[in-house]
Amino acid sequence: MKKTPVFLESLVTNMLRLRAICPFSWRVFQFRPISCEPLIIQMNKCTDEEQMFGFIERNKAILSEKQVGCAFDMLWKLQKQKTSLLKNAEYVRDHPQFLTLHNLATNKFKLMNDDTLVNVLYVTQQFAGEAHDPLVEALVTEAWRRLERFDIKLLSEFSSCLADQHLYFSPLMGKIADIVHRNLETTQDLSSLSVLMVNISSLISRHFQQQLVNKTELLFDTIDSSEVNVAKSIAKFLRNVRYRYQPLLERCNNVFLSNVDHLDLDSISKILSVYK
Repeated sequence: MKKTPVFLESLVTNMLRLRAICPFSWRVFQFRPISCEPLIIQMNKCTDEEQMFGFIERNKAILSEKQVGCAFDMLWKLQKQKTSLLKNAEYVRDHPQFLTLHNLATNKFKLMNDDTLVNVLYVTQQFAGEAHDPLVEALVTEAWRRLERFDIKLLSEFSSCLADQHLYFSPLMGKIADIVHRNLETTQDLSSLSVLMVNISSLISRHFQQQLVNKTELLFDTIDSSEVNVAKSIAKFLRNVRYRYQPLLERCNNVFLSNVDHLDLDSISKILSVYK
């Protein structure tokens, strides 16, 4: 019989000793999964929808409500990276794994934190193909239940979701207007307030309009001179309520003029449409 080399005998003996001393470590080493990365990190590495859908298919049984929210967010980020000619919202909406994600959100939305809930609502609306998506309706109802605890930024984002559904005159938008009114004195975020002003403009009294204009004047110097969208929202609010308040319009004009070299034609067209 051929004799086993001494170095092999020594190697085998040492491995057996190591296994006897550390059986747990041996098992961990032997059966460790190929990828130990957290699921959210894996999602962030996806570079197209197909990779995302493959990820959803592999992990649908274990995705938490937070991870479901991140999956919606990632799909929307991928969509926004495309040019207008390459956008494929219909393809995403009709994909079987988007339906899987949709169903997961339907089952888990009550467990979502407030930010995730509103973000999933926003993304679902961007991809929604039917006028009355059951998930959208469920998310809106749940957000209404939580409304009083939303901060102004989240309230602003939620009001924009309602505006996308043309719910300007709804009782829910009226409730948002009431919350804005009650908290106006302590509000310091003009970016969020300016969006809310536009979205609630159809429901508020002349006295409340004046209060909003006064607050906007107080906060205007807190925004950066490059905040074109804020200035545009303020000008749009003044147009909506038919209030030609020249001092505030002049301040908005200065923002537009100081940024005109950085605006594309679409942005300039939208600004001009407000002034029309």
